[in-house]
Amino acid sequence: MEREERASRSKRDWERFVQLIISITVLFILVKHTNVKLLVLTWREVRFSYLILAGLIVPFSILPRVYRWGSIINRENKSVSLKDLYLLTLAGISLNFLLPANLGDIARSYYGYKKTGLGEEMLTSSLVDKLIALFSIFSIGAIASFLYGLNPYTYLSLILAVIFAVVPFFPNLLPWGLIEKASLLFADETNARQLREQFTLSNKVKIMAIVWSVIGWSITFLIFYIICLAFSASMKFTYVFAIAPMIILARLCPLTLSGLGTQEAMVMYLFRSIGVDGTNSLLISMTFTFIVSIIPAFIGLFVIANIHHSGDG
Repeated sequence: MEREERASRSKRDWERFVQLIISITVLFILVKHTNVKLLVLTWREVRFSYLILAGLIVPFSILPRVYRWGSIINRENKSVSLKDLYLLTLAGISLNFLLPANLGDIARSYYGYKKTGLGEEMLTSSLVDKLIALFSIFSIGAIASFLYGLNPYTYLSLILAVIFAVVPFFPNLLPWGLIEKASLLFADETNARQLREQFTLSNKVKIMAIVWSVIGWSITFLIFYIICLAFSASMKFTYVFAIAPMIILARLCPLTLSGLGTQEAMVMYLFRSIGVDGTNSLLISMTFTFIVSIIPAFIGLFVIANIHHSGDG
């Protein structure tokens, strides 16, 4: 058993190493296609007051995500505190750098189980929470891109919104019998009815989750917009929502470390159409990742370490 665990851990470490190499390679290629001197000069002329403002908003951008998750997991008189959900959300952000396709937002359920003792509830609520988040951003993006006449983005966003809506909004369409059989690999006893009930939300919970999701995305991309202003990139705030789904898709790329590199390439491509040069685009994207993901991820590491320590104690 120990040998299997070591082999599995070694495989995961190797996968993360490969993702890191791919991310570094993509970033290196992007930097090579920009003017390095202009890159340094642009950074020197950045308006740091805007970056400080963006950083101060980050903790508040996490709160709507916490309330969204709370509205799902506490819907049946559970009493998981907002403090615990906030800390677990930070843990999820940290895990996003260790798992492909930003699956850390779901993997956080393991630490949620260790902290609260809620197993299935943590896993199912994290999964539904993630799907509603993705449904919300692609729905918003479909509307915004339609208003800007970006038809390819509109069609793609609509398709993805429908796909991510199936589990939280139309659970009866799923083959619960097959899912029950698959779940026996992870649990000794379960049944299709119990699983379906875990994924079934009332209309009130769905509406609240969507509302909190829209608020959360709005604050997150307000931060992105403020960073754009810091680098003197001229655009409308609503345009950010039109291209946001494409940025999220790039972040979900499983080949790179939390979308590092692929996000920058996507931002440079999207911004080129509105006259923002590659140097500014690269700096905007990397600064956004640092402020919104990397800093909270470091805090999340302390949360994970504390949960491990508490569990060992």
